[in-house]
Amino acid sequence: MNFSRSDLLRRITAGCARLGIRYPALLAILSARGARQVLALTAATLDEPCEENRPYQLLIDVSEIVRNDAKTGIQRVVRNILLQLLRKPPFGYVIRPVYASRHEGYRNAERYRAALLGQDCGENADLPVRTRPGDIFLGLDLAAHLLPYHHRTLGEWKAGGVKLLFLMYDLFPVRHPEWFTPKRPKTFRRWLRTLAIYSDCVLCISKATADDLEKWFREQYGISGQTLPVRSFHLGTDFPTTGHLPQQAEAVSELMLRFRGHPSIMMVGTIEPRKGYAQALSAFELLWRQGSQVNLIISGKAGWRVDGVVSRLRLHPEAGVRLHWFEDADDELLLQFYGLADGFLMTSEGEGYGLPVIEAARFNKPLLLRDIPIFREIAGMEAQYFTGLEPSALAEALHNWLSLISAGTAPVPQAIKCQNWAESTEQLVLAMDLVTCRSR
Repeated sequence: MNFSRSDLLRRITAGCARLGIRYPALLAILSARGARQVLALTAATLDEPCEENRPYQLLIDVSEIVRNDAKTGIQRVVRNILLQLLRKPPFGYVIRPVYASRHEGYRNAERYRAALLGQDCGENADLPVRTRPGDIFLGLDLAAHLLPYHHRTLGEWKAGGVKLLFLMYDLFPVRHPEWFTPKRPKTFRRWLRTLAIYSDCVLCISKATADDLEKWFREQYGISGQTLPVRSFHLGTDFPTTGHLPQQAEAVSELMLRFRGHPSIMMVGTIEPRKGYAQALSAFELLWRQGSQVNLIISGKAGWRVDGVVSRLRLHPEAGVRLHWFEDADDELLLQFYGLADGFLMTSEGEGYGLPVIEAARFNKPLLLRDIPIFREIAGMEAQYFTGLEPSALAEALHNWLSLISAGTAPVPQAIKCQNWAESTEQLVLAMDLVTCRSR
């Protein structure tokens, strides 16, 4: 006897009810690989053409940024890619930002879309999402703590012919749980399992991250890249002009006068354990004790589990002298810092991409980077590298690098590809392979 896929879903759901369990609970007790096989029985295949004047929906998850736009890191990626998609949707698709919470299902983020584009949303409310076969859901925002609450919705969407794609920024919460609060790795594991069950494709922001994710799926769930495609693309580096505050402009002018005649090294990124700020600060202290007049400029908000580093930065005797920490620099102020600096330093022990490296490369600033795979991927031979976690190892590398900068012989990253967000979004759309998504 042949059943339609929707009939199969109803029969499986009814069978679960007779056993006293819900359909999402069935998927929860199966292995991720087994759950994918169950879903494959019920997932619809699109075989009808797109109706004239009725494009498919590309649903973009903005569940985090719609509530809290910190304007850094992942939020910058989400905002810029969404803007590009809204301005130039893939052929045959209409872009609809959507969001959910733990207790409420997905709604159209019409108010957020209108605010992002500087438009009036009028009387349009954020209505519940309605899908049809051929639509695509793209988990652009990092909603790891939310997605596992919506197993039923994801299952219904797949049964209804919707393809589910997600972005992966990095796997650090499970690879290095010591860098995070105790709750984060547990939440992230649940999210990864949800992706392993429901995803039609996962898109990573670097090949290094894609390789790591394929390894995780294979080792943890027995799922290969043939079963669950993992693809990669690179990010963009546009800076919008926002207009910095007058006091910030004055601060930059003062710095320019104070730094004249002395080298200035810049670091960018949230103050968090994996960024290596503790080692960097200790290395600069070694240089200062040796008489170096090098200035260190840091742009980044205080994160988590870094109270000791934050205290050192705020109470440091060199604060405001040779050490300058800006916690809330906007993009325009950041631009001025990049222009002011003589070199750029990134000491991260792990990065999904390392966007500040590309930003610094746009200004042809000499780069000193920790020798990790992602930096080799994006910077290649266009940077100087260092190894080791001891302050002395970094201090030695800094001393040698600063000598090259002073002599004008430090390599500058002229060959690094500095694409903008439009080009990055084109890469993303190609990696999504929309035609294949519709026809699977």
